[in-house]
Amino acid sequence: MGASDWAGRMVEQLEDEFGTAEKRNLRITALVRWFASDPEYEGLFDGNRQEEQHEWSLLTDDLPSVLREQPGSTIEERWNNLMLELEYQEIVEGGVYLNPWEQFDKETYDPDVTHDWDGS
Repeated sequence: MGASDWAGRMVEQLEDEFGTAEKRNLRITALVRWFASDPEYEGLFDGNRQEEQHEWSLLTDDLPSVLREQPGSTIEERWNNLMLELEYQEIVEGGVYLNPWEQFDKETYDPDVTHDWDGS
């Protein structure tokens, strides 16, 4: 299955699970795809950490259920709590936390990430 097929399937699953719109879910799938290919995220899945295969499975196979288990009242808060739990921001240069949906520029395709998140 290609990345586009995966993203489409995941967007639908997130919509079913959380009732969130396609564009909102695309922010998350775009970030996961960046994790796999963007040099700013080198270190997450380069074969140097023992947890990588399990974490990749969480993000690609089980994402809706993993997010459901995270605390938070929005999908962005749940994602950010997952990133905090996995300690990804400590590993990479690129931002891993999503800014709130209300602040998101809905005319762009950029996921709108930040390096800091205070958990609120």
